[in-house]
Amino acid sequence: MTPDAEMMSGKRQAAAEPEGEGAPKAATAESREYRPAEGRARKGMDYVAPTAHEGGAGASIEGATPQDLAAARRAEASSAAIDRSSYETITDVGRLAQWIEAARDHGLVAFDTETSGIDPMTADLVGVSLAIEPGLAAYVPLGHLSAAGDLLSEPGQGLGGLVEGQIPAAEALTLLKELLEDASVLKVGQGIKFDLTIMSRLGISVAPYDDTMLMSYALDSGLGAQGLDELSRRHLGHAPITYDEVTGTGRARVGFAQVSIEKATAYAAEDADLAIRLWRLSRRGSSPSA
Repeated sequence: MTPDAEMMSGKRQAAAEPEGEGAPKAATAESREYRPAEGRARKGMDYVAPTAHEGGAGASIEGATPQDLAAARRAEASSAAIDRSSYETITDVGRLAQWIEAARDHGLVAFDTETSGIDPMTADLVGVSLAIEPGLAAYVPLGHLSAAGDLLSEPGQGLGGLVEGQIPAAEALTLLKELLEDASVLKVGQGIKFDLTIMSRLGISVAPYDDTMLMSYALDSGLGAQGLDELSRRHLGHAPITYDEVTGTGRARVGFAQVSIEKATAYAAEDADLAIRLWRLSRRGSSPSA
């Protein structure tokens, strides 16, 4: 997502109406069935999964009814601390593969794109954020550029070359394609139409998916705007980091590709983290504000 203050965001903008070792194995025909309650058991995989928070989504409730589980997930979504410093920056293919396997284990992943502009038909992909449960989120930088005038700059160009420490985009997208097209994993996004268009241009057909903006509109259309900032304040009591905070304002504003990877991680991973929290609240089957 690449908003420009309030006017530059298709998701953060106040919307009146919505419009292991080796690469992960491809899902078999037998496993390509969406099973959100169980995800896919990946026993025997030799990898270090991202660490879940104590009492997180993986915790079981003995003898719980579906209503009990839904209530526990709602409580977790709204009570788990939002700590931007805990978000991970994924800078190598092996670690990205581990995150993808963890997402498959969960059967659920929130994702968001960061781009060079607001037109999904022309914008370049700068990075992708992922979240698999509240507080467990990461950012995959792919297209961050150095500032003009440094050692990576091209003569006569306004921007420099790619910042070091990023996964080659083609390699990252090959892995992400397997996850985003996996029918057994539900993808969650806020104002996801933008992200679907970006991914479609890159040859990735995202499915299945839920859109927290549309879910909120269906449940709470009379409460106000459905942008990510508004929903976060309304239901989570949290003010997200703003686009201005990471890109600057006025003549000092830079494109998202020029934002430092550290700042981009805090901003982008938070978007995915908030999306998965809002999804958990909305899945109760009634208004999250009720």
